[in-house]
Parts: sequence; C-alpha cells; structure tokens
Amino acid sequence: MDVQTRMFRHVESFLKDRTDSARVTVAVSGGADSMALLHLAQRFAANHGLLVSAVHVHHGLRAAASNDAEFVQRMCQTWGISCCVEYVDLASIPAQQSQGTEADARRLRYEALTRQAVLNRSRVVLLAHHADDQAETILWRLMRGASMTGLGGMKPERTGRGVRWLRPLLPFAKQEILQYAKASAIPFIEDETNRNLEYTRNYIRHEIMPRIHTLQPEFAKIVSQNSVVLQEEDEWIEQQSQNLVDSISRRTSFGFEVQVDALLKAPRALQRRAIKIILYCLASEEWSFAHVEAVIGLLSATHPSSSIDLPNGLAAWREYGLLLIGQRPGDRVEPAWLHFQLQDGAHSEWNSQSPAGWRFFCRRWKPEAGLRTPNRFELYIPPLTEVTIRPALTSERLALLGTSGRKKIQDVFTDLKVPRHLRSNWPAFEAEGKLVWLPGLARSRHFLLSAEMTHGWAITAFQTADESRDNVGPNTHGHAPDSV
Repeated sequence: MDVQTRMFRHVESFLKDRTDSARVTVAVSGGADSMALLHLAQRFAANHGLLVSAVHVHHGLRAAASNDAEFVQRMCQTWGISCCVEYVDLASIPAQQSQGTEADARRLRYEALTRQAVLNRSRVVLLAHHADDQAETILWRLMRGASMTGLGGMKPERTGRGVRWLRPLLPFAKQEILQYAKASAIPFIEDETNRNLEYTRNYIRHEIMPRIHTLQPEFAKIVSQNSVVLQEEDEWIEQQSQNLVDSISRRTSFGFEVQVDALLKAPRALQRRAIKIILYCLASEEWSFAHVEAVIGLLSATHPSSSIDLPNGLAAWREYGLLLIGQRPGDRVEPAWLHFQLQDGAHSEWNSQSPAGWRFFCRRWKPEAGLRTPNRFELYIPPLTEVTIRPALTSERLALLGTSGRKKIQDVFTDLKVPRHLRSNWPAFEAEGKLVWLPGLARSRHFLLSAEMTHGWAITAFQTADESRDNVGPNTHGHAPDSV
C-alpha cells in the first residue's frame, strides 16, 4: 500500500469518531508536517461534509516569519480553505511569569489556537506532531526528570479549554510525512530556526536522534509504540489514584484535607500519584518529584504540626490526623462575583488565578444559528445587558431545561460525575436573580430564545488550565455534545 493511501486511511479512521462537529481547525506553521496534515484534513472533510479552517500563529521572533504567514495564506487560498493569522507577542509576558522562549511561545500558541477555535465555532483542533516529535519529547522529558505520565509522551487525543486537541500523525515517522508531501506535490517551507542548536529540542533532533538512529533505525516508531502502552498503564494508575483521592480527602475553602492514616495504607506509588493529583488541582505549577516527596514526608512526621512551603503561595501542613494542602488561612482568596457586560466581542475571565479558572466569550446571536446550542459549553440568551458569574452553591436548585421541576446543584454534579474538588469553584450564571447556566453541565428554563427573536447573545465557555502540556490529574474539560 502506497504512503498516500496508508496515511489517509489512518487519518480517516482516527478522525471519523472524533469530529462530532461540523468544523475542524488545523494548526499550520507551513512546514511539511502541518501542510501534509492540512492536505489530509481537506481530503477527509471533502468525504465527510466538514468545513476545514487553518490557523497560522505568527510569533514575531524571526525576520522571515511574515513570509511564512503569507505562504500559508496563499496555499489556503489555492486549496479553498479559510485561513487566519494570529499574532502573539512574547514581550507581553511579565518577566516573573516567563518560562523561557520555547515554553512562552508554546503557551501563547495554544491560547491563540483556542481563540480561533471559538471564532470558528470549532471544538476540534488538529496538531501535526509525529513519531519523531514524540521520541524527541520523551527524550527531553527523560533528561529533565519525568514521571510515568511524562514518559508516556504526547497523547493522540486530549480535551482542554473545551477544545478537543487531536494528533492524527503520531504513528508516522517524519520520513513518511515527507514521502506523502512529495507524492502529493505539497509545497512547504522550512523554518531556519529549526537548525539553531541553542534550542534544546533542535539539539536533540539534529545531534542526538541521528546517532540513536544509527543503532536503531526504527527508534522513533518503537518509542511511539511504547508510549501507547505507557499511556494506557498510566491512565489505569491515574484512575486508581483518583479513586483514592475521592475516598480519603475532601475539598475545602482553602484546598484539601487528607486523612493521613488512610493515605498511609495505600501503596507508595498511589500515595505519590494522589498527592500529585491534589497539587495539580491547586495550581498548574510544574510539580516535581521533590515537591511530591516533601509532602509525603509530612505523613510520617513525628511532630503533629509539621509544615512545608510550596510554590504559588501554597503550603502543606499536619494537624494531627489530617494533612492539609492549600493556602494558609491568611492567604485565602475566594472566587469573586463578576458582572459580565454583554456585547459583541466581549470576553472575561473568572477565577483566573486558579487551575479551575474559566474564560468566557460573548458574540452576537443571529436567528440562522438556531435556538439550541451545539453543546453544553455554549449559552444562547436574549439581549440582556449583563449576567453575573459567581460560584455555584451545591444547595441551590436549578430549573432544569427539559423538565418541569428543579434539581439540586449537588445532584447535577453527582449525575455528571464532576470531581468533588472542583465543585466549590464551578461557575454559575445568574440573570435578574435567576440561575441560568452551569457552563459545561446544565441549562435552566429561564431566559430562553424564541422563534420571533431577531437578536440575542451567544456565550462560549472555556476552562483556562494550561494546555501547553498534556494534562496531569483529573480531566474535567470533556466535550459534552448535548445541546442546551
């Protein structure tokens, strides 16, 4: 089977059950990988009635960057694909928040792709990572020190910020993608900075990988296959650890309370993972082995009031039979009540300093969009001037759409399996004193659109956890296809 047929059949099979919306967004740099992916996506879309749009992120780091953007736009025009160039500014990141050029560029790139997914009304973004990228990523993580999760590498599918991020090309080596591009007469450009050995990933790619390939030519493919096994085993351990967290801890206004004796009865491997899950629930810090071990050390501390300081203003301390992790009493900040002024193009963040933060975008609703939203992360409402965003209270009741009664928020959380540690920071939309919407979960019967209305608002919700790396910890960003 030739490479064109083989790659298309895989991409078609991969995307068929994962593209449950009418639109797909492709991240396109202009290189061989992303151009081949865009070509494959266009072929798939033509067979399955989808619309494809491309996004090129202009980082402004190179003199030739504008030429890259023009190339992508020109090719998209030739292929009949909608294209947008997103400009990002690394200088906008405060020095104290910068994590280096590569990491900062990656974070801004994902934010830009998320913005365009919102504007395109697309819940699916395709990324062009391949088997060689996977091998490089795992080597890099191994050198820096990584957990089992990190050594599993990039996942072919993950969901974050309300977007499904897909990597259809992970099983294919770079050479196969180049063969596809050549056989399909796909033009592409080469970023000259890809040869700059000052960047760690480039050094791995051009200095380390070729030497490994002399010993094992199939190294990238082997690593890619092993990563699938590691990811499956890691998911099993993650679920066992999440069950442990749910059974021995509870979310509080400041963080978590953990029963020490119950945690000590668990195997050491589950202890580590449980602590790691809790830490990632509290902050998107790159939590290290040393951080986790320091917290675990408190379990056997002889002094009943031992404590340690952690990054992001967090701490862990013992209070006799309890391990407490979170903000110390004097540093606690509760989610604020936010008055969101509704107008076309308005956007706002809520609880943004927390890993459970949210971002909301408002745009004008038009009758041709229909009266029902495509999923639970969108809200259609009449032309109100503002809504209030506040923490959901488990004791209050929602006049649930599609029913004649009212349902306790606690029961909504339980039925939809929202982890306990996220419930106290889940947003609720209120208008004129009535509960309207729990983003991603449920809609009330209040403030519905009607057929005679000619204008209103469409509000889209995204969770703002850092998606520049694969998630660690419970994933609550799942796409909910039900309309509300």
